[in-house]
This record gives sequence, structure tokens and C-alpha cells, in this order.
Amino acid sequence: MKPRFAGTVSFRLALLYALIFAVSAFALFGLLYWRILQFAEGQINEAITAELLGLSHLHEPEDADVLVRAVRNRAASANPGTYYLLQGSDGSWIAGNIATLPHSAGRFEHDVTVTEGRPPPPYTRGRFVGVELEDGRILFAGRNLAQFLDFDQRLRETFFTAMSFAMALAIGGGMLMSLGFLRRVEAINRTTANIVAGNLSERIPITGSFDELDTLAENLNAMLARIQTLMDGLRQVSTDIAHDLRTPLARLRQRLEAARDRVSGENGDVSEYEAALEEIDAILATFSALLRIAQIESGARLQGFRRVNLSAVFATVAEAYAPAAEDKGQTLTSAIEAGIDISGDRELLTQMLANLLENALHHAPQGASIRVTLTEHGRLAVGEVSDDGPGIPEAERANVLRRFYRLERSRGAPGNGLGLSLVAAVAELHHVDLSLEDNRPGLRVVMTFPEARHAAESAPAARTDRATPLAAAAAEPIPRP
Repeated sequence: MKPRFAGTVSFRLALLYALIFAVSAFALFGLLYWRILQFAEGQINEAITAELLGLSHLHEPEDADVLVRAVRNRAASANPGTYYLLQGSDGSWIAGNIATLPHSAGRFEHDVTVTEGRPPPPYTRGRFVGVELEDGRILFAGRNLAQFLDFDQRLRETFFTAMSFAMALAIGGGMLMSLGFLRRVEAINRTTANIVAGNLSERIPITGSFDELDTLAENLNAMLARIQTLMDGLRQVSTDIAHDLRTPLARLRQRLEAARDRVSGENGDVSEYEAALEEIDAILATFSALLRIAQIESGARLQGFRRVNLSAVFATVAEAYAPAAEDKGQTLTSAIEAGIDISGDRELLTQMLANLLENALHHAPQGASIRVTLTEHGRLAVGEVSDDGPGIPEAERANVLRRFYRLERSRGAPGNGLGLSLVAAVAELHHVDLSLEDNRPGLRVVMTFPEARHAAESAPAARTDRATPLAAAAAEPIPRP
């Protein structure tokens, strides 16, 4: 698995610049290498030509031995790697410190065979220049290529060593830049994750380097501050409305109760009072649901997260609703894997599951089957509440997550359209993947809980026997067709 920094923009840019640098350096080296070798070869050729000129001036047609003696003297005192040879007109050896060369004037390279008594050169290749004299003899001067070839090798080795070092620095610098860039991006990601989780007070840290990322962080922080102000204002308005209206509604309910009791004592008709009280109770329930959703979405309950035995929550809620299912002629069964733990708020998780069961009981017809399951898949726990009732059309499943949204067929039924909104709020707070699916027939609600693990003590096994109904599970039904 490649490190994360290998995929960062800064690292890819560093690699790109390193590649451009390498191509440019190779092109520059090729030009310099060619020019330097040309210069070195020119120096060798000039030195050989100078030796030939000095000897050829000693050639006298009247006295051929003068040149022979001069070649012998030069050959005897020559430095290692400097060569002289005088050949006769027939190519025979006359004088010099090498054995033989092709009987041809001009510039060429040839393997060197030294004469006896001379130490062999480190390289057996030499460069020679030959000139033909008036009497047909050919005079040669040459240099061994040892120094030139050694210079060539050292030049290439130096370049490749420098290139390797420069590329290592470029890639290493790219890695360091990427790690620094990645740390700052991770800080932004952590901040945004906390904001998504509901903590709108989080802000992106600023390093004080006054670079582009700091400028971006300052602008994002200003935007977040504005969003927080607007969200707090909106939330406060909704909360204030709910709080302010609950008090006069509660007083109105008390007065209606008192009026109903007086009329009842006089043997009068109290049906209108009863209807008014029911309407007020529905309004109060709506405000309570709104306040609860606002509290959940604010993330305030995150502070109370603990390890919760999810298996026990599912078993308890299923057991509590079994008598209600029997009373409606329905069948409630459960299959709950024991000992599954998650991190969360036990009360909210209970509310979420109870809400789903309450809706299934409310909308499924008599004789319907309702099933609650909880299983563990790797590090995930998957819970389901399914029934074989009328279900929800596929096109409407995303809409029912909205507040106050109700299906057309359910508008005349009691309720306010906040049931599934509360379920969705609890699921989002716990990072639960909530999906509504077709049970063919009916509805299947699938809840995928993250980071589940087995508890030290096993939860109670799944049961369907009678028990006391769960008091905290009074929830608004999910609207159905």
C-alpha cells in the first residue's frame, strides 16, 4: 500500500519538477560532455602535431641519420604514454619506442605494442599522427589514451553521482513538502468532520505562514462563523417558538380540562372539550418532537456517548412491543445476535428502534408479520425492522426523511410527519447508515451501525414473550400510503 503522501498534489508536482530537471540536466550534460571531449581531443591532437613538427624539422635529405638519432633520443627520454616511430619506405621499423603501426600517413587510433625494455601502458590504445617524408619514410608521433579515457569515465561518473544526489534531494524534498501539506489538509479534514458531526464551533487551524492555505483557512473560518451565526439564529428561533408556544398551550389545556370537569359535573356534553384537548395534545407532541430533533442535531448528546449493549436495546424494545402486536392481531418475531456493543446514547437508540416498531404496528394491517433482527458483519452491526404492510413507494422514501412530510394517503391520519425525521436525526448522530427498502411486500428499514464489537457480557437472547411496554418509546408513526 503506497503512503498517502504519494498521492498528494505537492508530491506529484515535486516528481514532475524532478523529471523536468532530470531531462534538462541530461541535455545540458550531453552538450557539456561533447564540448569537453572535443576540447580534450583537440589538446591531444595539438600535442601530437607539435611533436611531429619538432621532429620533421630535423629531417635532412643529405643526412638521414640525423632524424633517426633524434627519434631514438626522444623515444628513450619520453614520458610513459608518449610514442615515436620512424618507418622506412617499405614499412620496416627504423627507430622508436613502439613496435609497429600501419604504413599510412594521417590521424588514426591503433593498439600499442611497446618495444622491449619499456613498461606497458595502462591502456593499449593510442592516438597517432603520421607524416610522410620526402624520401618515403613515415614519421609517427602519438599519445596513449589512458588519461583521456580515464577523464571520460570520471566525467560520466561525476555527472551520474551528482544527478543521483540531486534526484534524491528532489524526491526527498517532495516527500517532506507532501507530508507538511498532508498534515495541513488532515487538519482541515478533521475540522470539517467535526463540523459535519454537529460541532459548528470548530475552526480550521492557521499556521501563521501567510501562504495560500492560511488564506484559504481564514476565508473558510469566516464562512463557518457566518454559517454558525445563521444556524444558531435559526435554531434559536425554532426553539424559542416551541418553548413560547408550549407554555400558553399548556395553560389552555388546563383551562379546558377545568371547563370540561365543570360541564361534566353538570351532566353536560363534554365531547367538544375532549376533541379540543386531543388537538392540543397533538400540538404539544409536535413541539416536543421538534425540540428533541433540534437537541439531537445540535450534537449536544455526543458528550453522553458510552459503550452501549445494542443487543440488549433491540431485545428490550422487541420484548416491550410484543403485547401491543398481539393486541392488534399481529405477529412480532425477533432474531438478535447477543453481545454486540457500539458507542452511543442508549436512550436515543432505544427511541429510534421504538419509533420504527411503533410505525410498523400502526401501519401494518391485522394479521401482518413484523420482524426485528440484529446481526454482526465484521466490524459492522446490521439491524432491521421489517413488515409486510403497504410499504412506502420507492420515489417517496427519500422524501419521508424530511420534517412534516407525509404521504398523500396518510394526510387524514393522526400524526405530524416528524417520526422518521427523528429516526434520521438519531441515525446521523450515531453515524448509522439508514436505508428504506422494499420488503416485497411491505417496508424494510436497514440500520448499519459502525465499529460494533462483542460485549464482555452477552446480551439477552431474542424474545417475543409479553412484557411491560416501554414508556420512553412513544413515537410519531412513519407516514405510509
